[in-house]
Amino acid sequence: MDSKNDIVILYDGYCKLCNFSLQYIMKRDKQDAFQYYPLQSNEAKDLVSKKFSDVNFPDSVILIDGGVVYTKSEAFFRILPHLGSGYKLLLVFKILPLRFTDNIYDWIAKNRYKWFGRKNECGLSDINDE
Repeated sequence: MDSKNDIVILYDGYCKLCNFSLQYIMKRDKQDAFQYYPLQSNEAKDLVSKKFSDVNFPDSVILIDGGVVYTKSEAFFRILPHLGSGYKLLLVFKILPLRFTDNIYDWIAKNRYKWFGRKNECGLSDINDE
């Protein structure tokens, strides 16, 4: 991993909602804090298989920060502070039990293709090369 952006976001490269969300995050990642890899990429498979074989995916965004893996709503809450001060307001929802916020996340993940569609090709796969 590149030392300037050692926080990694793994996402479903076929999911239109996930790709839209990543583009949104990238525009607001002024500190260039993140690397982005689709879960279907070799980089993601290597990261997950070497260190985090017990992580359940692809129905979850995965955030790897300092060797620690965060998934689902916890990953979402850890991304927010990097997007600017206005987004930190959403952290108020962290007071809700993780089980509750993960259930909401799971519900969205389960329906994401039906609601937002699925891409025929894995998107943003070369995003870190730009």
